[in-house]
Amino acid sequence: MTIRRGIGSHAFDGVNVLFMAVFCLSVLYPFWNLILVSLEGIQEAKALSFKLTNTHWSPSAYQYLLFDPLVLRSYRNTILRTLVGTALGVFVCSLAAYTVSKRDLPGRGLLMAILVITLFFSGGFIPTFLLIRSLGLYNTFWVLVLPGLVNAFNVIIIRNFFMAIDQGVEESALMDGATYLRILVSIVMPLSMPVLATVTLWTAVSIWNEWFEALIFTSGNDWIVLQSFIRRMMEEVFNKREIAVIDRFNDEFGQQIQRDNVQAAVILITIGPIVLAYPFLQRYFVRGIMVGSLKA
Repeated sequence: MTIRRGIGSHAFDGVNVLFMAVFCLSVLYPFWNLILVSLEGIQEAKALSFKLTNTHWSPSAYQYLLFDPLVLRSYRNTILRTLVGTALGVFVCSLAAYTVSKRDLPGRGLLMAILVITLFFSGGFIPTFLLIRSLGLYNTFWVLVLPGLVNAFNVIIIRNFFMAIDQGVEESALMDGATYLRILVSIVMPLSMPVLATVTLWTAVSIWNEWFEALIFTSGNDWIVLQSFIRRMMEEVFNKREIAVIDRFNDEFGQQIQRDNVQAAVILITIGPIVLAYPFLQRYFVRGIMVGSLKA
């Protein structure tokens, strides 16, 4: 049977389409504007105006980022920190989740209570800093990874997903002589790819964007991360070091880049990897979150 639609129904659809179009443009234009600013010529960089394209294009800002060794170092540290921290974090959270998913585990209720408490309370910043110093982690690579290695919320999400897996699969593996670690790595984790992919992206985004701990627990430029570098750039618009490096770059390469060009380019290379990774993991989100949020 064909349902006849009135003028009001068509008007409602039209308003919805118009609203979503305006909303999408309002979200996408800031990213497009960053691209334009990072690639605009010197004359356009001095002019403040709304625009949809550049008259002159210049990759000088990205050439400057390759010219400044501190940018490359901070980018290397951020990538290394994200890769190592995400891999270890997801694996350690999976180990904890697999443990507390066992219904016959002695003290399971107490362990879950302690885990949930950490979602609302922490030891405090000063005790954490003193612990970092006493362990000899201050101003090392591992101080960028270990403090946030275990996330209680991720453990609970993964644990609920593990509890939804048929226990007969694990029992069959135990009868064949497999250890619990072998079962976790070879059976449980491959069956839990939706929730693990979701937690992986959550962890990667959190580590990639984190800057406060890197600022407090490191000194100097050896382990500076990209977000700390951006913060340093934005202090008083630009600090003296960056202005000196830009002037030296302009003198050596005959360029005339502006600070706005550099800021836009740094922001783009900061958000780029996460934006590119999201489409490959987005299809796992709904299933991973919904199944992992149900208590079996």
